[in-house]
Amino acid sequence: MPDAEFPLAGYRVDTDERFGTDGWTRVWRGSDAFFWVGVSVTVLGPSVGSRTRIVATKCDDWTFTPPALRAAEIAAAVVGDDAKACGYDFEGRPLGSLQYRTGTRNVLVTVGVSRRCASQAEATEFVASLADYQLWIIDRVAPASGVALRPTPKIQVPSVCAAVTPQPTPRTAPPPGATPAVTPTLLRTPSPIPATPATPTVAPSVAAAVTPQPTPRTAPPPGATPAPTPTPVPTPEPTPVPTPEPTPVPTPEPTPTVAPVALSLVLDSVQCGPRIPGVNNLVKGYVLNLTATGPVGAVIMLIEFASVKALDWTGTTTILGGPRRLSADPPATRLIVRYEDFTLPNFDFNNLSVRSGEDFYAPTFRISC
Repeated sequence: MPDAEFPLAGYRVDTDERFGTDGWTRVWRGSDAFFWVGVSVTVLGPSVGSRTRIVATKCDDWTFTPPALRAAEIAAAVVGDDAKACGYDFEGRPLGSLQYRTGTRNVLVTVGVSRRCASQAEATEFVASLADYQLWIIDRVAPASGVALRPTPKIQVPSVCAAVTPQPTPRTAPPPGATPAVTPTLLRTPSPIPATPATPTVAPSVAAAVTPQPTPRTAPPPGATPAPTPTPVPTPEPTPVPTPEPTPVPTPEPTPTVAPVALSLVLDSVQCGPRIPGVNNLVKGYVLNLTATGPVGAVIMLIEFASVKALDWTGTTTILGGPRRLSADPPATRLIVRYEDFTLPNFDFNNLSVRSGEDFYAPTFRISC
């Protein structure tokens, strides 16, 4: 999700990084309804549907620092192919966190939040609608074949946190000649100290709350104007230093283990053009039909030279010229090399190769017409 399309005002990107082999996570932090909001997108293998992974998801799959005290599946709206929502409780964080997973085609989307003031109903609606918007972005940038883009989904933004402003207490001046009332001193009742032989540790908040003693007062002489009672200046409450919110550690999707496949180029057949009478006994072009085999992602390349007119790749797609990556299942691709210039009827051809990492295979074919 682009930062410009994030729906909550006052939030900034705090984490923006890749995880696993085919995943990306982005976390926004702010000080309103949520401490943080995270969106993660994982691209699975081309033959793996998102629903399979969503159904297999467990709430214990997500880990946090510090760890959660409790994890449980919660009810939430279903968007995409399927959905699963989990709630987490943490020590000192009564509102906890939510994780919501959905997906489309072979892409998983996970949205997580740490609640600051949003209710669980608001947080659940928000994560489901934000995940639906991320699915819409995926369809926008990588549209499914033959499927029109649906209207932009609406994100359910939670209400902002209410700010409580203390109201001042009105004060009335004493009438002339009246003896001002003595302002009572508030006494703080100390917390009970456990009966234990160990020396008790004093919490900083208790040590700072020293109860002031009342100042002795002397009655003013007759006819004297009483001194005004000074207005107490309230001491501001210390600003708490927030404990870092638990941030989910995304679990990378397991990478399937693929058995090694040997690189090979096999010449299936040769189709020769008409023979041209002359000194060199030339033919008018020919067509090579070959099959390339190798692991998914292996690259088939042709060393270009003038007499090559077209290189046709058959299989899942057709490309004219240039390298082609093996992506079929099983990973084998048919290819056709067409020559249209006058060529010798018998010669060696070695301008095709298959490369996968450090492995390189470039056979030589004997062409006979």
